[in-house]
Amino acid sequence: MRPDRRPHSITLPDSQKLLASRAATTEAQKHHTVGIYDAERHFGRSLTNSAGRVVPIRWIGEQHVREDCQGRIPSLADWLGRIQPEPWMANGRIDNDPTQIVGDPRAAWVEAVTGHQTILGFEEWLLKVSVEHVQHRQNRAAA
Repeated sequence: MRPDRRPHSITLPDSQKLLASRAATTEAQKHHTVGIYDAERHFGRSLTNSAGRVVPIRWIGEQHVREDCQGRIPSLADWLGRIQPEPWMANGRIDNDPTQIVGDPRAAWVEAVTGHQTILGFEEWLLKVSVEHVQHRQNRAAA
């Protein structure tokens, strides 16, 4: 919706701005039906604008996505269906010898991220690697 057509302003605290970036990756992450649903879960079902009118978050999200996506609200499948597959995306394999963390775990995580072996955050990666290591030891002991 054009700024001159908006009935009243809606102000969110800086920590709750709906737009973090205009990058295409951000658009693909949230500019679809699931992203609108996530906004509703995060911000609540509605908020009150400067005129005291209750405005549904879903309506705000839908208007925003329509503005940015040439009048349509794409589904997540619309975005994902346009990804160009890379060989590593569908080349699953079972790692029979999981990585053991030796030395600084954060350095090992940074190496895994830069080597395109993970996209997990540090804590999630550390938990995953630790669980894999324990499972590997248990499997070897059972064999």
